[in-house]
Amino acid sequence: MTVSVNSTRRVWPKQFWIFLCGVLLFDSLRAGEYSVTEWGVDEGLPQSSVTDIAQTPDGFLWVGTLLSGLSRFDGVQFVNFDSANTPALVNGGVRHFFVDSRGNLWVGGSGGLLLRRNNTFIKAGEDLTAVALVGERLGRTVFATQDGELVIGRCGADEQWTWERHQPPFKSSTVSYYEDSGGALWFLAPGGKIGRFIGDRFEILGSPLGLAGQKIQTLARTATGQIWVGTDKGLACWENGMFTNLIPAGTTKNLSVRRITPMADEGLWVEA
Repeated sequence: MTVSVNSTRRVWPKQFWIFLCGVLLFDSLRAGEYSVTEWGVDEGLPQSSVTDIAQTPDGFLWVGTLLSGLSRFDGVQFVNFDSANTPALVNGGVRHFFVDSRGNLWVGGSGGLLLRRNNTFIKAGEDLTAVALVGERLGRTVFATQDGELVIGRCGADEQWTWERHQPPFKSSTVSYYEDSGGALWFLAPGGKIGRFIGDRFEILGSPLGLAGQKIQTLARTATGQIWVGTDKGLACWENGMFTNLIPAGTTKNLSVRRITPMADEGLWVEA
Protein backbone atom coordinates (compact mmCIF):
# COMPACT_ATOMS: atom_id res chain seq x y z
CA MET A 1 0.00 0.00 0.00
CA THR A 2 1.40 3.38 -1.05
CA VAL A 3 0.12 6.40 0.87
CA SER A 4 1.05 9.86 -0.40
CA VAL A 5 0.26 12.85 1.80
CA ASN A 6 0.17 16.52 0.80
CA SER A 7 -0.51 19.33 3.26
CA THR A 8 -3.06 21.98 2.36
CA ARG A 9 -0.24 24.44 1.80
CA ARG A 10 1.25 22.18 -0.81
CA VAL A 11 -1.95 20.98 -2.44
CA TRP A 12 -3.38 24.34 -3.51
CA PRO A 13 -0.34 25.68 -5.39
CA LYS A 14 -0.11 22.42 -7.30
CA GLN A 15 -3.77 22.52 -8.21
CA PHE A 16 -3.40 26.13 -9.31
CA TRP A 17 -0.40 25.23 -11.47
CA ILE A 18 -2.34 22.37 -13.04
CA PHE A 19 -5.10 24.84 -13.84
CA LEU A 20 -2.59 27.18 -15.50
CA CYS A 21 -1.15 24.29 -17.47
CA GLY A 22 -4.67 23.43 -18.60
CA VAL A 23 -5.16 26.97 -19.89
CA LEU A 24 -1.88 26.86 -21.77
CA LEU A 25 -2.69 23.43 -23.17
CA PHE A 26 -6.11 24.60 -24.26
CA ASP A 27 -4.54 27.57 -26.03
CA SER A 28 -2.16 25.27 -27.87
CA LEU A 29 -5.01 22.97 -28.87
CA ARG A 30 -6.93 25.92 -30.24
CA ALA A 31 -3.86 26.85 -32.24
CA GLY A 32 -4.44 23.81 -34.43
CA GLU A 33 -2.60 20.89 -32.84
CA TYR A 34 -5.91 18.99 -32.67
CA SER A 35 -9.17 19.40 -34.49
CA VAL A 36 -12.57 19.57 -32.83
CA THR A 37 -15.65 18.05 -34.45
CA GLU A 38 -19.16 18.78 -33.25
CA TRP A 39 -22.12 16.46 -33.66
CA GLY A 40 -25.67 17.68 -33.25
CA VAL A 41 -29.14 17.47 -34.70
CA ASP A 42 -27.85 17.96 -38.25
CA GLU A 43 -25.62 14.89 -37.83
CA GLY A 44 -28.40 12.65 -36.52
CA LEU A 45 -28.71 13.42 -32.82
CA PRO A 46 -32.47 13.52 -32.09
CA GLN A 47 -32.27 16.55 -29.80
CA SER A 48 -29.69 19.12 -28.75
CA SER A 49 -30.53 18.87 -25.01
CA VAL A 50 -28.09 16.17 -23.87
CA THR A 51 -28.52 14.93 -20.29
CA ASP A 52 -25.85 12.21 -19.91
CA ILE A 53 -23.17 10.28 -21.81
CA ALA A 54 -21.73 6.82 -21.12
CA GLN A 55 -19.52 4.27 -22.87
CA THR A 56 -20.08 0.51 -22.76
CA PRO A 57 -17.28 -2.08 -23.11
CA ASP A 58 -18.21 -2.72 -26.76
CA GLY A 59 -16.96 0.79 -27.52
CA PHE A 60 -20.28 2.48 -28.22
CA LEU A 61 -21.05 5.90 -26.79
CA TRP A 62 -24.57 6.36 -25.47
CA VAL A 63 -26.13 9.81 -25.44
CA GLY A 64 -29.27 10.61 -23.44
CA THR A 65 -31.58 13.46 -24.32
CA LEU A 66 -34.10 15.42 -22.33
CA LEU A 67 -37.20 14.48 -24.33
CA SER A 68 -36.24 12.34 -27.34
CA GLY A 69 -34.87 9.10 -25.96
CA LEU A 70 -31.26 8.04 -26.42
CA SER A 71 -28.73 7.46 -29.16
CA ARG A 72 -25.89 5.03 -29.80
CA PHE A 73 -22.83 6.53 -31.45
CA ASP A 74 -20.04 4.54 -33.10
CA GLY A 75 -17.85 7.51 -33.98
CA VAL A 76 -19.49 8.00 -37.37
CA GLN A 77 -23.25 7.92 -37.04
CA PHE A 78 -26.08 7.88 -34.51
CA VAL A 79 -28.65 5.12 -34.06
CA ASN A 80 -31.63 6.55 -32.21
CA PHE A 81 -33.93 4.79 -29.76
CA ASP A 82 -37.27 6.30 -28.80
CA SER A 83 -40.81 5.25 -27.90
CA ALA A 84 -41.58 4.57 -31.57
CA ASN A 85 -38.95 1.83 -32.04
CA THR A 86 -38.30 0.86 -28.41
CA PRO A 87 -41.49 0.04 -26.45
CA ALA A 88 -39.69 0.21 -23.10
CA LEU A 89 -39.08 3.92 -23.66
CA VAL A 90 -42.62 4.94 -22.80
CA ASN A 91 -41.42 8.33 -21.64
CA GLY A 92 -38.75 9.76 -23.89
CA GLY A 93 -36.70 11.54 -21.26
CA VAL A 94 -33.35 10.11 -20.11
CA ARG A 95 -31.70 11.40 -16.94
CA HIS A 96 -28.83 9.06 -16.12
CA PHE A 97 -26.80 6.18 -17.57
CA PHE A 98 -25.15 3.48 -15.47
CA VAL A 99 -22.76 0.79 -16.74
CA ASP A 100 -22.44 -2.18 -14.40
CA SER A 101 -19.46 -4.51 -13.95
CA ARG A 102 -20.84 -6.91 -16.56
CA GLY A 103 -20.99 -4.17 -19.16
CA ASN A 104 -24.77 -3.83 -19.10
CA LEU A 105 -26.23 -0.39 -19.73
CA TRP A 106 -28.88 0.89 -17.35
CA VAL A 107 -31.01 3.88 -18.25
CA GLY A 108 -32.69 6.04 -15.63
CA GLY A 109 -35.54 8.32 -16.58
CA SER A 110 -38.94 9.55 -15.55
CA GLY A 111 -40.44 6.19 -16.51
CA GLY A 112 -38.20 4.09 -14.27
CA LEU A 113 -35.16 1.92 -14.95
CA LEU A 114 -34.37 0.30 -18.29
CA LEU A 115 -31.78 -2.40 -18.88
CA ARG A 116 -30.06 -3.16 -22.18
CA ARG A 117 -29.63 -6.89 -22.55
CA ASN A 118 -28.94 -8.84 -25.76
CA ASN A 119 -29.21 -5.60 -27.75
CA THR A 120 -32.74 -5.03 -26.43
CA PHE A 121 -34.01 -2.57 -23.85
CA ILE A 122 -36.34 -3.99 -21.21
CA LYS A 123 -38.23 -2.28 -18.41
CA ALA A 124 -36.52 -3.47 -15.22
CA GLY A 125 -38.21 -1.24 -12.67
CA GLU A 126 -41.20 1.10 -12.49
CA ASP A 127 -41.17 4.48 -10.74
CA LEU A 128 -37.47 4.28 -9.81
CA THR A 129 -35.51 7.52 -10.02
CA ALA A 130 -31.94 6.37 -9.51
CA VAL A 131 -28.99 8.76 -9.51
CA ALA A 132 -26.14 6.32 -8.77
CA LEU A 133 -25.27 2.63 -9.10
CA VAL A 134 -23.75 1.79 -5.70
CA GLY A 135 -23.62 -1.99 -5.32
CA GLU A 136 -23.43 -5.22 -7.28
CA ARG A 137 -22.35 -7.91 -4.85
CA LEU A 138 -24.44 -10.62 -3.13
CA GLY A 139 -26.47 -11.31 -6.28
CA ARG A 140 -28.14 -7.92 -6.24
CA THR A 141 -27.96 -4.58 -8.01
CA VAL A 142 -28.27 -1.52 -5.78
CA PHE A 143 -29.10 2.02 -6.83
CA ALA A 144 -29.34 5.19 -4.76
CA THR A 145 -31.99 7.88 -5.21
CA GLN A 146 -31.61 11.62 -4.85
CA ASP A 147 -32.55 11.58 -1.15
CA GLY A 148 -30.25 8.69 -0.25
CA GLU A 149 -32.82 5.90 -0.42
CA LEU A 150 -31.42 2.52 -1.47
CA VAL A 151 -33.29 0.58 -4.15
CA ILE A 152 -32.19 -3.06 -4.29
CA GLY A 153 -32.99 -5.22 -7.30
CA ARG A 154 -32.71 -8.96 -7.82
CA CYS A 155 -33.30 -10.78 -11.08
CA GLY A 156 -35.21 -14.05 -10.82
CA ALA A 157 -34.98 -17.20 -12.89
CA ASP A 158 -37.79 -15.85 -15.06
CA GLU A 159 -35.63 -12.78 -15.90
CA GLN A 160 -38.04 -10.55 -13.97
CA TRP A 161 -36.72 -7.96 -11.53
CA THR A 162 -38.02 -7.42 -8.01
CA TRP A 163 -37.14 -4.34 -5.98
CA GLU A 164 -36.90 -3.34 -2.32
CA ARG A 165 -36.65 0.17 -0.95
CA HIS A 166 -34.72 1.13 2.18
CA GLN A 167 -34.79 4.66 3.59
CA PRO A 168 -31.72 5.85 5.57
CA PRO A 169 -32.31 6.83 9.22
CA PHE A 170 -31.71 10.52 8.46
CA LYS A 171 -32.65 13.02 5.79
CA SER A 172 -29.97 14.12 3.37
CA SER A 173 -29.63 14.88 -0.32
CA THR A 174 -25.89 14.18 -0.46
CA VAL A 175 -25.48 10.57 0.67
CA SER A 176 -22.68 8.69 -1.10
CA TYR A 177 -22.38 4.92 -0.68
CA TYR A 178 -19.25 2.77 -0.94
CA GLU A 179 -19.56 -1.00 -1.27
CA ASP A 180 -16.90 -3.07 0.47
CA SER A 181 -15.67 -6.51 -0.60
CA GLY A 182 -18.35 -8.22 1.51
CA GLY A 183 -21.26 -6.26 0.04
CA ALA A 184 -21.83 -3.81 2.91
CA LEU A 185 -22.58 -0.25 1.82
CA TRP A 186 -20.73 2.40 3.84
CA PHE A 187 -21.70 6.06 4.11
CA LEU A 188 -21.00 9.21 6.09
CA ALA A 189 -23.71 10.07 8.62
CA PRO A 190 -24.48 13.45 10.22
CA GLY A 191 -22.36 14.52 13.16
CA GLY A 192 -19.07 13.14 11.83
CA LYS A 193 -20.17 9.53 12.19
CA ILE A 194 -20.02 6.57 9.84
CA GLY A 195 -22.71 4.05 8.98
CA ARG A 196 -23.31 1.05 6.80
CA PHE A 197 -26.15 -0.87 5.23
CA ILE A 198 -25.68 -4.54 6.01
CA GLY A 199 -28.13 -7.42 6.28
CA ASP A 200 -30.94 -5.32 4.80
CA ARG A 201 -30.74 -2.69 7.53
CA PHE A 202 -28.98 0.58 8.28
CA GLU A 203 -26.72 0.98 11.27
CA ILE A 204 -24.76 3.96 12.59
CA LEU A 205 -21.47 3.02 14.20
CA GLY A 206 -21.32 5.28 17.26
CA SER A 207 -17.81 4.26 18.37
CA PRO A 208 -16.21 2.19 15.61
CA LEU A 209 -13.79 -0.40 16.93
CA GLY A 210 -10.18 0.69 16.81
CA LEU A 211 -10.76 4.14 15.31
CA ALA A 212 -8.53 6.81 16.87
CA GLY A 213 -10.34 9.93 15.68
CA GLN A 214 -13.63 11.23 17.03
CA LYS A 215 -14.90 12.91 13.86
CA ILE A 216 -14.98 11.14 10.50
CA GLN A 217 -14.39 13.64 7.71
CA THR A 218 -14.09 11.56 4.54
CA LEU A 219 -14.66 8.06 3.24
CA ALA A 220 -13.28 6.15 0.26
CA ARG A 221 -13.19 2.69 -1.30
CA THR A 222 -10.47 1.06 -3.38
CA ALA A 223 -11.13 -1.06 -6.48
CA THR A 224 -10.93 -4.26 -4.41
CA GLY A 225 -13.49 -3.03 -1.89
CA GLN A 226 -11.17 -1.84 0.90
CA ILE A 227 -12.82 0.88 3.01
CA TRP A 228 -10.70 3.83 4.16
CA VAL A 229 -11.72 6.70 6.43
CA GLY A 230 -10.10 10.01 7.25
CA THR A 231 -10.69 11.51 10.69
CA ASP A 232 -9.63 14.54 12.66
CA LYS A 233 -6.73 12.45 13.99
CA GLY A 234 -5.59 10.32 11.11
CA LEU A 235 -6.15 7.66 8.48
CA ALA A 236 -7.62 4.20 9.03
CA CYS A 237 -8.82 1.17 7.06
CA TRP A 238 -11.49 -1.39 7.89
CA GLU A 239 -10.33 -4.99 8.04
CA ASN A 240 -11.26 -8.07 10.03
CA GLY A 241 -14.16 -6.35 11.75
CA MET A 242 -12.30 -3.32 13.06
CA PHE A 243 -10.35 -0.22 12.02
CA THR A 244 -6.58 -0.18 11.76
CA ASN A 245 -4.99 3.25 12.16
CA LEU A 246 -2.04 4.20 9.99
CA ILE A 247 0.52 6.97 10.32
CA PRO A 248 2.13 7.76 6.94
CA ALA A 249 5.88 8.33 7.04
CA GLY A 250 6.91 11.91 7.64
CA THR A 251 3.65 13.01 9.27
CA THR A 252 2.52 13.75 12.82
CA LYS A 253 0.18 11.58 14.82
CA ASN A 254 -2.61 14.18 14.74
CA LEU A 255 -3.17 14.17 11.00
CA SER A 256 -6.53 15.71 10.05
CA VAL A 257 -7.51 13.91 6.84
CA ARG A 258 -9.98 15.78 4.62
CA ARG A 259 -9.91 13.80 1.38
CA ILE A 260 -8.84 10.33 0.21
CA THR A 261 -8.43 9.51 -3.46
CA PRO A 262 -7.74 5.83 -4.28
CA MET A 263 -5.34 4.99 -7.10
CA ALA A 264 -5.61 2.16 -9.62
CA ASP A 265 -2.72 0.27 -7.98
CA GLU A 266 -4.46 0.30 -4.55
CA GLY A 267 -2.37 3.26 -3.40
CA LEU A 268 -3.94 6.40 -1.97
CA TRP A 269 -3.65 10.14 -2.34
CA VAL A 270 -4.43 11.79 0.98
CA GLU A 271 -5.18 15.47 1.55
CA ALA A 272 -4.52 16.60 5.10
